[in-house]
Amino acid sequence: PDIVQPPRPMLTQFEYFGKTVNPGESEILEKPLSATSQLKIPFDERNRFAFRFANLDYRFPNQGHFRYKMVPYDSDWQVADKDRRASYQSLPAGTYEFLVQSSRDGKKWPEAKADIKASVRVKITPPWYKNWWVRTLFMLAILLSGFFITRTIFQSRIRAIERREESISAERDKAEVALARQLQ
Repeated sequence: PDIVQPPRPMLTQFEYFGKTVNPGESEILEKPLSATSQLKIPFDERNRFAFRFANLDYRFPNQGHFRYKMVPYDSDWQVADKDRRASYQSLPAGTYEFLVQSSRDGKKWPEAKADIKASVRVKITPPWYKNWWVRTLFMLAILLSGFFITRTIFQSRIRAIERREESISAERDKAEVALARQLQ
């Protein structure tokens, strides 16, 4: 039979550090991958994860070709191997969209904006030291340190000036007393 529309792909499995993540067993995947719109992955500079996918066309379960893309990480579509797996490692923190398309012959692909794709948003959270509140606390600490250092410097200068004035005043008083004795 001649199929006009390419089969619809489906995300079937998510792997994290080489192990399959089952729905509900982790904060990353709370429901089946095919029903998930976004994954939230904690930052790890060694992070390694993968997606597996298949066609929803059960008339031809072992036929078809796939291509995938992690937007904006991948600039071009990557053609999947026979294992129907896309793996990524060491992605920087940020928000991505993972897309999968399928084709019967591997030559005719749906248009890029066509709805014949499987997708999931992937959010890799930044490390703790790159969160806005940590940066804000760090800047506040720098400002407060600068304020206290400046204040300490000014106070020490003021004390030095006061000691000098006291010394000059004491010398003047001595000189006045000595002058008063001489005049008597």
